[in-house]
Amino acid sequence: MMKSSRSLALATLGAALLVGALAPLAASAQQLNVQGTPNYGARNIAPGFTPDPISIAITSGGTINVTALGHGSDCQGFATAQPDFNFTLTGVSQFLRVFVDAGNEDTTLIINKPDGTWACNDDANGGRNPVVDFSGAPRGLYNVWVGSYQTGTRARGTLNITELRNRLPGGGTAAPTGPTPTGPTGPTPTGTTALTISGRPNFGSRTVVPGFRRDPMRINVVSGGNVNVQALNLGQNCTGFSTAQPDLNFTLGGTSASLRVYVDRVRGNGDTTLIINKPDGTWICNDDSYGGRNPTIDLAGAPPGIYNVWIGSYQSGVQARGRLNITELPNNHP
Repeated sequence: MMKSSRSLALATLGAALLVGALAPLAASAQQLNVQGTPNYGARNIAPGFTPDPISIAITSGGTINVTALGHGSDCQGFATAQPDFNFTLTGVSQFLRVFVDAGNEDTTLIINKPDGTWACNDDANGGRNPVVDFSGAPRGLYNVWVGSYQTGTRARGTLNITELRNRLPGGGTAAPTGPTPTGPTGPTPTGTTALTISGRPNFGSRTVVPGFRRDPMRINVVSGGNVNVQALNLGQNCTGFSTAQPDLNFTLGGTSASLRVYVDRVRGNGDTTLIINKPDGTWICNDDSYGGRNPTIDLAGAPPGIYNVWIGSYQSGVQARGRLNITELPNNHP
């Protein structure tokens, strides 16, 4: 009996020690990880950036209860452990605003500043979208989380970074909620003359990690739209007609030494074009390549971040079914 009692006591003590050892691990697992790989990429931002605002398509929410972490009274909602987006400010910005536009969805904003302190917001501008303003924003790394106010809720929208005081949520840049469309969402409304990087992509979004195995990554697409890309003066070879919203967004999770994006398998021998907005906000385009009418864009030393992709039709009023490809292999091309 004494031996059994002693064994029971030792077992109880061991269990208590095990629980004590695991408790810090469980607690640490419930923190926001500033070292985590951001869900929607990262960018360097120089004060005076154009276009303004910078808009990133995001989905809010996660399993971490931010309110319970004690980062401040305005730090609320539920988020993922890793940031949704990181940006590095390369100089001091006299005024910088970060906001979320997710329509009527209730989102929150949590930001870890370069000095390690936190800045957060829940509701602003008379709605349920958050805004965080910085006066004299210092240079350095900003980790950004977009939370959902209620647990288990995921909301599609855009994260926006601006230096313009008149830019606020509800300005018409919110991405609609609901299922991802399987094709173009119809003609561009009359009078639309720009490509909208914050628009919901027609054929969804992908995450691309350098060294990905299923190479090339292939997405069935339909070219064309009512926006005259050539009239936008985005740069050399930026031509054709496309929808206002991107056809595909992909987030590159790290630097790729050699990344190629191209279109092939176009039905009816259609003439397509390719337009890409890079993480730094600049444009790169192509019309014809490899002796044919399909476009190819090579990105040497492609930096991490979000790439907005449009597949245009060279002629107005034409839509052609084809395939968009993302590859790191030099032998893959149209």
